Parts: sequence; C-alpha cells; structure tokens
Amino acid sequence: MEAPTNTISHDDAVASDDEDIEMPPKKGRRRSSIINENEVAAPGFAAVGMGHKASANKALLSDKRTLVDISTGKGALGKDATWDDFPNGRFGDSNSPAYGEIDGYGPSLKIHSPQEAIAKWGTPESTKDISKVFLNYLSGKINILPWVDAPLSAETALIQEELFELNDKGWFSLASQPSVNGARSSDKIFGWGPSNGFVFQKSFVEIFIPKEEWSTKLYPKLKHLIENLDITYYAGDSSGKIQSNLPVGPDSHNSKNAVTWGVFPLQEVLQPTIIDIESFRAWNEEAFHLWLEWARCYKKNSVSYNLLNSINGDYYLVSLIYHNFNDETGLWRALLE
Repeated sequence: MEAPTNTISHDDAVASDDEDIEMPPKKGRRRSSIINENEVAAPGFAAVGMGHKASANKALLSDKRTLVDISTGKGALGKDATWDDFPNGRFGDSNSPAYGEIDGYGPSLKIHSPQEAIAKWGTPESTKDISKVFLNYLSGKINILPWVDAPLSAETALIQEELFELNDKGWFSLASQPSVNGARSSDKIFGWGPSNGFVFQKSFVEIFIPKEEWSTKLYPKLKHLIENLDITYYAGDSSGKIQSNLPVGPDSHNSKNAVTWGVFPLQEVLQPTIIDIESFRAWNEEAFHLWLEWARCYKKNSVSYNLLNSINGDYYLVSLIYHNFNDETGLWRALLE
C-alpha cells in the first residue's frame, strides 16, 4: 500500500533581515477537523514538531535501519512512521526499548558552521528578531531551526494562524497538533495505520515562554482549566526543575498521555504518540542546551550571544495538552483570546 502524502517542501530561500513577515489572512474557525478521504486538504504550513507518529508495528522497531528510515519518513510505513523533527522517539513510549537517541551524539545544531547559522537565522538582537526566525520557518522561508531540520507536516495548515500569533507574541512553538475526532485512516493529511480505521488526536502545543509571562499571565488565565484537568501541562526550565498538574515523582508512571490513537478492525487501540514526564524531562534538557549551542555561533559577549544565553535562563519550556478532542478550537481560544 502506498504511503499517504504527509509533508510539504520548503523553499530554501533565506529571508533578509529587513524583509517583513507576511502574516496569514484571518480565517473563520473550522466546524470540523474531520476531512474524509474524498476531500482535498487546504494547502498551508506545518508547525514545528507537528504530526509526530511512531510506528505501530513493534517488530519493525528492532531493526536499526528501519528506525533510520522511520526518522526520515522513508519507505511505505505511512504517516504513523513519520516522526518529523523528533526522530529519536521523544513522542513515543519512554518505556519502549526503541525509545531514545539513534545516533548517540546528543543535542547539536543541524548545521555545518557558524556562517551557515548566520545565513539561516541572521544575528538576532531582540526577541522580536527570534520571533521572526520562527515565523520564517513556519512560512517556509527557511528550512531549519536549531531544534529541527525536517520537513513539516501538512496538518498544521489547520492551526497556521494560531501558531503565527503565538510566535509573534514571543512564545516560540516547538511542537503542536490540531485535534481530530474520527478521521479515516485513509485521510490524506491525518490518516495512518491499516485501512478501514479511524484516527483521533488531542490538540497540544509546546512553547518557550518567558518565566514572568507564564507565571503572571498565561498560567493564571489557564488556571481553571488546569485545576479541572481540562488542560494538563509540564513546565521546565534550564535547571531541570519541572512543574506540572500531573505526578512528576514516584507516581509519574500514571501520567502518560496518549495524544494520538487509532481504532482499526481486529486490533487493539493503537497509541503511537505519547507525552509523559520522562520524555519531557529528557527533551527539556536538550531543548535548552540548543539555545547555548546557537549562542556559540556568535562572538562571545556579542548582543546575539548574550540574548540567546539569556533566553536559556529566563524562559520555561511548557507543554500543554487539551483533552477535549471534540472541541477543536478550545486550546487556541484559551491561549489567544
């Protein structure tokens, strides 16, 4: 069976420093996330980290070559095997023997030289400049960020406007997905797995946000949803300290969240995309380290160097899961309205 198409190409052109970002036109909220197999999906962009799907076939995971193919979306494994910019399984089950890094080299920028970093990301001197880097990536003007060097999944066209708004506010998105309530497994955008099945998704987003804005603005705004567990979250900083409304200690094994699952004939429910404390803890450390790696591309004590180092110390990495997958705009309303 031919694998469904699930990624879009990027233009390799680099936006100049004085070029304005063209924001997407405002659009009405969607009535439904379900796109049946006969509908044509709207073109658009994908979020950083969108559409993370681990292979449901455990037998394949024992083969390292298969793992590498999965990490790059090769072969006929389908969308469930396309892990996009987190090919090392960070959105898989942390208890799986397949979980963890493939190459073993640890976090590093996916570029060859500081000159390439400057060509791609410029010389940021303010958080607005960093927002512009993320916006350039979301709009396809650059094809790489310190955290990602993979093509973007097309499903994020459905939350394109919301992601632009988040990044324009200086809340830098690393991962996200829209909610889906029973799309066909043959769907051209959301589909994965065996035929005649149905797939589901909870909306989630992962952002870097200034500590002060999280503590004084966003957390108080979301407090009611957080207390009722309509939203669950992890928030970490560069020291490794994790906050959450879920267990993060000895009982943390009880707080796994499946954010993608599929129901197929003659099979148990498959849950290829999971967010839990162990995977978040490991990624939190790596994600903050990459700010320091980016800073090293500039002269020590330059404006760009100091800015990127300050973000490493002054921001939280926050992962937010909205559990009512029937309410496709709920997470975005809570964040932006």
